Amino acid sequence: MVCMASMASALTISGGPAYSGSSPAGGSCSVSGTPCLAGGATVTCTGLNLGAVRFLYFGIRNDQFVQGDSETGTTGPTASSNNVFRISSTTTSSITYTGTTSVTNNLAGGAVRNVSTQLALKQTAGGVPNVVATGGNPANSAANGDIANLFRLDSGTSFTVTVDVNAADVDFGPADNSCPTVFDPSHPNIGAAVTNQDRSHVDLGFYWEALPTATPTSTATNTPTVTPTSTPTSTPTVTGTITDTPTITETPTITETPTETPTGTATDTPTVTPTETPTETPTDTPTSTPTETPTITETPTITVTPTPTSTNTPLGICPATPLPGCKAPGVGKGSFSLFKKVGDPSRYKLGWKWGRGADTAISDFGDPDPTMTLGTAYRLCVYDGGDNLIMNLSIPAAGTCLGKPCWKATRSGFKYKNLSGLPNGVTNMALGAGLAGKAKIALKAKGVNLLLPTLPLTQSPNPVVVQLFNTTTSACWSAIYTSPPGGDPTSTIKWKDKND
Repeated sequence: MVCMASMASALTISGGPAYSGSSPAGGSCSVSGTPCLAGGATVTCTGLNLGAVRFLYFGIRNDQFVQGDSETGTTGPTASSNNVFRISSTTTSSITYTGTTSVTNNLAGGAVRNVSTQLALKQTAGGVPNVVATGGNPANSAANGDIANLFRLDSGTSFTVTVDVNAADVDFGPADNSCPTVFDPSHPNIGAAVTNQDRSHVDLGFYWEALPTATPTSTATNTPTVTPTSTPTSTPTVTGTITDTPTITETPTITETPTETPTGTATDTPTVTPTETPTETPTDTPTSTPTETPTITETPTITVTPTPTSTNTPLGICPATPLPGCKAPGVGKGSFSLFKKVGDPSRYKLGWKWGRGADTAISDFGDPDPTMTLGTAYRLCVYDGGDNLIMNLSIPAAGTCLGKPCWKATRSGFKYKNLSGLPNGVTNMALGAGLAGKAKIALKAKGVNLLLPTLPLTQSPNPVVVQLFNTTTSACWSAIYTSPPGGDPTSTIKWKDKND
């Protein structure tokens, strides 16, 4: 089962596919093991900044290589053939693809057997697993293989995915890592002309949806500076490509072992080789030139650089750790609650109340009005006791929800209503401005789009922190939860606490 409310909708992709380090989220990846051997391969990516994008995805990239497995010949999987991996099934934490090939059974006198192959990707660490359907974007490839589903990374700074190429045939099964379950490189070929290898190709990468762009304001001041220059910076990238490993040399004699002797030479494509590719990112300093020159002299015209004002510095993303200086609620005048029905994500719930808080003007909320070209969008960010970002909920600007505007203005602020819960489960939010002790905020989320962390939340060495940011103003709202939650503090189903 895939936890996604609308399977027909295509993902919004702003960039990718790209290897680690080449997306706005940065980070680096390493690979250990070999997919077709026992234990498979493990891809571990660290140092990711999920706040730099709206959504970050990871999975198959089919733009460069044929994704598949072949145990006949030495060239590997053939484009547009049965060797190519096609989507088979998914769970909340795994994506499975299947294909077919053939193998020579030396124990059966060189008989050719049909082989069922399988590529299994599984997220084993790094936040709550969430497999989503692409809806055709990025697209499948008839020649190079399917994508169909991706892992969406919603929390944390790292994750781990295991990669297994499995196989089974009429003689050997059930499906397990193809070398040596079906293809045993320790057995010689029958006949000098027979040379086969087990070659599989798996290429993995990142895709992302960019944050909405807000229009910045700046005020130019006449400050003499040096004419701007562009300074390139080099960012190493790591390739998550599973590539070929050296082949195993044939043994020119026949062995009579009771295990299958599919072919003589095994070449395990799937060794993921990190490849560093420097990319240049020019950093420009904007400049402006004054139009007036008081007198004609022999000195050159001074170039002046506009200095942006600091009156409006919108964030609109979740920082890697809690941000200090946000508006606080009255002590004990707000709460944060999570409810997790085991085995039934449709009943997941989140509630956040921020009450009797610091002085808040309506202008602090920006304007999410649907008539605006660039309305204000929001992010709810949750951090555990280790200052780890464990939840990252998006509340988009503008939009239509079930035929009506998602946002409406009120006397004291704005209200948001989206019963579909897309994209992250938020169904209601009320923003109320007021003087100190009068301002209030309330937010509710529920359903299969709401990805909840493991309960109970850790409150050590630091407290749990919940913060709300937007894309057009510098205001933010924060609540801290130091005391143990009410009820059973060890519950894995329910967690509710009042703010400090």
